[in-house]
Amino acid sequence: MRRYLVLTMALVLAVAMISLSVGCEEETEDLEPGDSNGETQEEKIEEANEIDDTDEVDETSLLREDSDGGIDSRVTWENPGEELPEFTIGLDTHAGDLTMYDLAELSNLTTDAGDEFSLEWEFTMESSHHPEGVLTAVDGSFSPEAEQLVLQIEDLDGAFLEFEWNLESLEVADLDADESTNENEASRLAVANAVSGSVSILDIDNYKNIANHTLVDNQLSHGIAVDEERGLVYAGGLDEEELIIFDYEEEEVKERVEIDARVHGVDLTLERDYVLISSAALEEDDEYDVVTVVDTDNFEISERLDEYPWQSPAHINIDPQGHYLYVANVMSNDVAVLDADNFELVEMVSVGEMPNEVVSSYNGDYIFSANVEDSNITVIETRTWEVVDTISAGEGAHGIAVTPDDEEVWTANRDSNTVSIIDIDTGERVEDIDLETYANHVTFSADGEKAFVTREDDVAVIDVNNRDMIDTIPVEKEPHEMEVL
Repeated sequence: MRRYLVLTMALVLAVAMISLSVGCEEETEDLEPGDSNGETQEEKIEEANEIDDTDEVDETSLLREDSDGGIDSRVTWENPGEELPEFTIGLDTHAGDLTMYDLAELSNLTTDAGDEFSLEWEFTMESSHHPEGVLTAVDGSFSPEAEQLVLQIEDLDGAFLEFEWNLESLEVADLDADESTNENEASRLAVANAVSGSVSILDIDNYKNIANHTLVDNQLSHGIAVDEERGLVYAGGLDEEELIIFDYEEEEVKERVEIDARVHGVDLTLERDYVLISSAALEEDDEYDVVTVVDTDNFEISERLDEYPWQSPAHINIDPQGHYLYVANVMSNDVAVLDADNFELVEMVSVGEMPNEVVSSYNGDYIFSANVEDSNITVIETRTWEVVDTISAGEGAHGIAVTPDDEEVWTANRDSNTVSIIDIDTGERVEDIDLETYANHVTFSADGEKAFVTREDDVAVIDVNNRDMIDTIPVEKEPHEMEVL
């Protein structure tokens, strides 16, 4: 009898184990495709709502950020205090085409009081990996008892994103929306998009594109210059042979000046009294051996520098002390030193092959030339105008800049898709940062905390201290030089 009971219990246990195994297999087969942990979209939403978010959020700010499923998002509530909310949204991903989605269809905008809003979506930047747009409420209203506004975006390429605003903290009824969202108060960057013929204005505090302004039908100049006091951007039609003066506050072209020469580089003297236009091309011809000087008081041509022994001047750097102008000449492989007061030639210094851009240290002791074909930097001592060092950089060193603390030189390398960092004191190349696609030009924020590098159709943002690419800002096709506004 005891043996019978033992056998019976063993049989029952075996059946239970088999049932459990079959149940696990069936549960595994029911997992949604692409969801390795078996979570459905509804479970993701429920889990997200239950998470105790320990990150501190500035409740008085209108910007919210969230990430899920390989998608990073930034949402700014643009018009608090108005009955129908409007949001600017920026998305970033490294896979998939986000322009396939209508965010109005995927979004729910509600309050904790049960208010619901109908929405419309419009793209302002149709980039598959970095789209931007405006999500606008077209129907609905706030109840007096509402204390929280919640925007949820569901199943955006598998991602669930959620953003919340505390209405009491924002004091929506009394908030001056213009003061809170005025993009003019943010640090901005003007970018010359050569192939698109446009200038982009970027908000570099929030890493977003504010606007693209088409200035020419064909190619824009590779150079750009900014007069912050007058609110002007100087650029040019590369082959239209004209200088364009664009008022970036009024968002209109103020003047077009016929140059009768190619407009490749555009630079301003230290006192902003002259625009310097260089006419480089990668071929030998007298028509490209010109620097045109335009007076900014009347926008008339003041001088034409076409008799100096240079070939294809590309870009011009101004000595921080205002004494000299440094001209990089891509076809004669030299740097010309001009007197900044009278534009007379002081010295010609031979450097590496195809020097595209030159920059001075802030203390004025050295000039650094980025030589594209030699993939190196030539260091010139300004006391003697002699070459004192040649430093290896990444392949195709094209753009160059000095950090605001005057400690490092950074080069943007088109062929190796990197940024090279050189220690000025030691002359050593200390690091290369991989940017995944070609690097064109480089500049820095005023505080030196961020570097900005133009790439194929965006601007990479680099944390200078950590040496990491932390974000990208979409622009238009083939951006070149940039200037902080």
